[in-house]
Order: sequence, then C-alpha cells, then structure tokens
Amino acid sequence: MTVALPAILKVCLISPYPPQESGMAEYANMLVDAFHAAAFQRRLQVHVLSEINGQYPKSRMLLYPPDKNFVLERVYPTKMPNSIFNFLRIFKAVTKDKPHVAHFYWPGCYGGFMAGFTGEPLLVLFALLRLLSIRVLVTMQSVWFPYFAEKAVLERTKSRIVAKVAKAYFFVFLFTFCHLANRILIGVIKEGSMVTKRFAKCYKISNSRIGEEPFGCFETEGADLKIVHKIKRRLKITGKKVVLCFGFIRPDKGFEYPIMALPEIIKEDQNVILIIAGKPKSGRDMKYFSMLKSLVRELELERHVIFDTRFISREEIIDYYSIADALLLPYTENVGFSGALNTAVSLGVPVIAASVGEQMPHLGELAKLIPPRDVKAIKDALNEMLSSPAFRDTIRTKLLSHARNYSWSKIADRFLNLYASMLATRKTKD
Repeated sequence: MTVALPAILKVCLISPYPPQESGMAEYANMLVDAFHAAAFQRRLQVHVLSEINGQYPKSRMLLYPPDKNFVLERVYPTKMPNSIFNFLRIFKAVTKDKPHVAHFYWPGCYGGFMAGFTGEPLLVLFALLRLLSIRVLVTMQSVWFPYFAEKAVLERTKSRIVAKVAKAYFFVFLFTFCHLANRILIGVIKEGSMVTKRFAKCYKISNSRIGEEPFGCFETEGADLKIVHKIKRRLKITGKKVVLCFGFIRPDKGFEYPIMALPEIIKEDQNVILIIAGKPKSGRDMKYFSMLKSLVRELELERHVIFDTRFISREEIIDYYSIADALLLPYTENVGFSGALNTAVSLGVPVIAASVGEQMPHLGELAKLIPPRDVKAIKDALNEMLSSPAFRDTIRTKLLSHARNYSWSKIADRFLNLYASMLATRKTKD
C-alpha cells in the first residue's frame, strides 16, 4: 500500500549547529534560502532545529528568513547545553509538527557517548521516528570510515588495543545509524564519487538506500570586472595577480606550503600576492597562525602575503573570490567536501588542490590536483596557472558550466522530489 502525497509536505531539517560561524551551518542556511525562494515554497513547510550554546549567542547568529512556513527553533539552551535531557528536547521538537520527513545533517564523526546530535541517542531517536512513520533522511557532510576512529584514538592514547576497540565500536555505531535511517545521502561536489560506493560497501547499504547530495552552487556568470577593480583598489593590490587560500586557519590546511613556494614564484613574477583568509578558532590554531606569520617574516614575504583572520561573511567571501586568479587548497588531510572549492566552482575561479582525503582525488575535472606537502608542485602549478590568462579562461568556462547544472534552485527541486519519493514508498523497511 502506497502513501498518498500530502498537499503540504512537512519537513523537519535538523543541523547539529545553529546558523553561526561555521561552514556546515552556512550550508544549511543556504539550503533553507533555496527552499524559501523556490516556486514550490507554499507546498513545503520547513521546521529547522539547531543547537544553541554560550559560544554563539543569538546576537551573533545568521537568522533564517522569517516566515510561517520556515520556522527556526534552537533546541539546546544556553544553560546546561550538554544535559542528558537534550535528547528528549530533540525528540519533542522533531515530533511537535508531525513532519513527514526528518532530515538530519550529520557531521560524519562520532560525537561521544550520549551526545544529542551526534551520539547514541540518535539511534533511539531514529527508531522512534520510524515507529511514528516519520521518514528519516541523513546527509553525511563528512564521510567517516572505521579506520578514521582507529587513527584518532591511536594518536591520543598510543594504545593499539584501545584503538582497535574504538574502530570496532565506531563500525557498529555507524552501521546501526545508517540502517535505522530510511535513506543516506553523501555530500559531494561532483556526482559519481567512488567515496559513495566505498561507504555503501563498508556499511553494507543497498543502492536503493544511498545517494549523493551535490553541493549547491551560486547562480552567477562569474566576477564583475568593475567590482574586481574596486576591491583591488581597496586592498591596495591593483595590478597584482592574486592567489587565495581560504578557510579556517588550522594545521591540516597546509598553508605553510604555499608560503614556502612563494619565494621561487615571485622570482618569475613580482606581482603575485598570496591572501590567506580565515579565522583561527582554537589555541592550537592560534599557535599555527603565529608560525605562519613567523615564516612570512623569515622569508621576507611581508609585501607578498596578506592575512585576514576575521570570520568572513558570505558577501565578503564572494569579494575575495572575485579578485582571485586561482584558489589554492594545500590541505594535508580532508574527510569531507570542501565549501571553499565549491565556491570557486560557483564563481569560475581556477582551483589547485592537494589530492588528499576521500573526495579530492576524484575531482580532476574541477581542480588541478597536486601531491600534498609538495612545495615544488605548488610552485609549478601556480606558475602554469598565473602565466596563462587563456588557460584560466578555459577552466573558468568549464567550472561555470558545472555550476549551472548544480544551482541552488535545482538542488531545491531535487530535494522536493526526494522528500516526495520517500513518502511514496511502501510502509516497509527500505
């Protein structure tokens, strides 16, 4: 027996982060914006749930558009943010409007015993939602395999036995997690990723229950030259070739490698400027940032390196990308899709990226891939990219074509169809 499609489709969108200074939260915000702008918006009722804590008070949050069909509710209060009762708050908030679909954005890693949005309570929550005939859809924004847990524990404890136990436990946890959900989506930049197939094989997920969620792209024709000249004048870099490194400043971003490559690059072209834009968030990140500044001084590159360590808003992100001749992603490790790369695709900015993690090695059509931690490879790739405007224009055309196929409006349409198809399936285990 099939389920009749309702006139108003109710969706509860759950993110482990509020709309705050975080790439993952910003993604959820953009998805809601796309729903809000869609022609079908009156057929869709979205209830957004997120956490709130003392680190991100309401005054600093990016708010979703106010509308009776688009409601934002923050589940975790500022007092007792880690209370065990938060699980009950999540369940009560999800079921309040009796949604047809509960769509969870999951960061992909185990959050700890009894962690409300990322730990064991989700297993109970998913089981209860399915008993109530509420479909459970999960988007994995980062893909984690059992050996990731083993590696993380081994680095902290040095105990191989504890690491092996952690690996086995993580597999059981995520296997149960995936099989309690009706459907799993793997967040990707480019569809057809081998990562999705590997994930399905690892956790024994049938093809009918797993799919891919491509990162939505801005709908644009690329940078406006008038705006480019204006921004360059403001930054006092008129006439310069700009290499952009963008993202939160932390050790796994590998920003020291382009700095080390820069002396050889400016021997061939004195007009090259490296902009590193992003915010260090932890004490470890601040130490890393201090190391980067010391390295710039040591190599006497003060005239060629600009740091911007603020949290950068979406509008300012577009400004930086508009003036970039190339985006450089010299990551030393990466387990999820890259919002920085996706923004470059949206705006037609050529990308050079280290081939690391689970997704980057499969993005050769969208980025020039280089080995991680390879200073010479960075130098050679940038010299090739910066010396040929025609080469950059060819890449820009290819990227903008890809972006048009994955515009936010098209992603919103895909979700409406997916939500509807989940209701149209039989009331049996997928």
